[in-house]
Amino acid sequence: MDECQQHEADSYKWLATKRDTWDDKEAMLVCSLEDQISGDTKSQVFDPVLSTIVFERAARVMAQNPSGKAYAVSKNDVGKNLLMNLLLKYYRNNANECYSHLVKLRMMDTYSPVYGSFFALVPWRIDERSGYIGPELTLIPIRDVRPQPGRKSVGESDWFGVKSLVSLSWLLEQQKTFPGIWRNADSLAAEIRSKKSEGDTQRASAKEERSYIEREWWPSLIGDAKYPSVEIVTEYRRDRWITWAPKQVDPKTSRPWVLRVLKEPYPEGMLPIVEKHAFPLLDSIIGLGEFERGQTLQLAINSLINLYLDGVKYSIFPPLHINPDNVIPSSFKWGPGERWYMNNPNKDVQPMALSPQGLQTFQSTYGFMLAAIQNLAGSTQVTKMEGVEPAVGKTPEAIKYMSYRESARDEWDRFMMEDTIDQIYTRWIALITNKLERPQVIRIFESEIEEIQEIYKDEKILEVFKSGKRGNAQIDKSQFIENGEPVKFDFELETGSTMKKNLDEERAIFGGMLTELVSNPRFLEEVRVKNKDIDIGELFKRYLIASGVKDWDRILIEPEQMLQKEGVVGKTAGGAVPQVSGPQTPQMPSARFNDADIAMAAEQILGGIGGIPPASR
Repeated sequence: MDECQQHEADSYKWLATKRDTWDDKEAMLVCSLEDQISGDTKSQVFDPVLSTIVFERAARVMAQNPSGKAYAVSKNDVGKNLLMNLLLKYYRNNANECYSHLVKLRMMDTYSPVYGSFFALVPWRIDERSGYIGPELTLIPIRDVRPQPGRKSVGESDWFGVKSLVSLSWLLEQQKTFPGIWRNADSLAAEIRSKKSEGDTQRASAKEERSYIEREWWPSLIGDAKYPSVEIVTEYRRDRWITWAPKQVDPKTSRPWVLRVLKEPYPEGMLPIVEKHAFPLLDSIIGLGEFERGQTLQLAINSLINLYLDGVKYSIFPPLHINPDNVIPSSFKWGPGERWYMNNPNKDVQPMALSPQGLQTFQSTYGFMLAAIQNLAGSTQVTKMEGVEPAVGKTPEAIKYMSYRESARDEWDRFMMEDTIDQIYTRWIALITNKLERPQVIRIFESEIEEIQEIYKDEKILEVFKSGKRGNAQIDKSQFIENGEPVKFDFELETGSTMKKNLDEERAIFGGMLTELVSNPRFLEEVRVKNKDIDIGELFKRYLIASGVKDWDRILIEPEQMLQKEGVVGKTAGGAVPQVSGPQTPQMPSARFNDADIAMAAEQILGGIGGIPPASR
């Protein structure tokens, strides 16, 4: 405890300089004026340039869940790869503690430019309430991190501390689920309840411990003696985890309650912490962010706008010089139709002469500042404004130039985000191969059923439903054990899989492929000669989706759906196809769409081959 408490105190002190800047950055995120000049003006306008850039970039870079493949480092890798990738897909859809997996990744991408870096915990979670068992991703508020002083990255750290505010019921649940690892929660609960205490909620009022948003939006802290909260600190070491309650003292030892000691908790000697940097720095564990780089420009823009608007107000309602000796003070009223009593109207009351120079230069000054702040973020506006660089305008070349710059900056952020996702999934895989004690049942579909049946012919891990298109697969830890040791996996993330898709580009690509296939029938034959094939149905489906076609699944349908449309209602016990009564007997379509059917449909949509209308061929 002496070591842990000293580490926590040293880390808190080490972050003092960075912690002093977080309030200003959080205020900029929520568009709150905190600078003195803007605060003294009447207009109180905030121009959200920086926060808009960050939100829009996160929406582009983290538009969808990542996709990738795990590959077992084993000769018998095919089945292991299949099962591990099924598990990763399942956990990605169900690891939704606090937020969905995609939202948590997007929040990491949003907050890292604010603080420079953002951290998250990757634990193995057993939640008896929801029934979820598997790897998780838990975001760590920046004020709750306790990095090891002097270390430049998480990878070279010996330990990493995290502070949390948890409910007493959660602590009791952990002790019940993990007896022997979690301890003293029941004794701590008895101590708190005997005092009818509200726990540590009321004590979290210190400015350094609460964010700007918490203090400004939720200034009142209300405790709850029925459901008290406890502040805990966990020091994650490579060989053990230690959790204690720094603000709750054990009366028997006069030391904080020790709540958990877990030895060898994480596989492969890793720390359970991942970080997302905006711009990593060589000599700091917290990187450089957009808000730090652009803070002075953001404050200058706010000040300029508010001073300008106050100046406009003064130009419309200028201050007045009034001679109190010749004007009756009780008659001072401002408004249309008001009457003032004075002796010399044109002499005793006169408007103050104001210089219009500041108002006249507003446009050029604002344009210069806007161009500067957009330049640092690799973005710009398609507007023509005095003071903005000449390449930026409304011409096609200007728009193209803007797109290149914005794409380059997005590519940097995509690379940093993918590095973080790779850290997360590498830990997820290590946790699965080491911590998966209970079999995990997941729902699978037709293509996955066929793969599992082909690989695992003799093992009863598959349950197929009557339709034959859905089923359950039961996966357990033994399937990832080889020679008594967990199999290691490499994870390859699909580059750009999280980026927002450009449907126009996709439509052009898919349309070009379909045109090539239709216009050159030998192309498909040449592909198949080399033991390759092209799923024309899937290609056509992607083209329809990229084209924005609604209800595309009513155009490209399954054979069973075609049977129903044609009037074939099913098969008899002997396997014969019953016919529907009527003047004509429908012909049963083939079991799969052939290439000619798809090619004909694609040809009709694409407008024929070589300019020849389909009807004339």
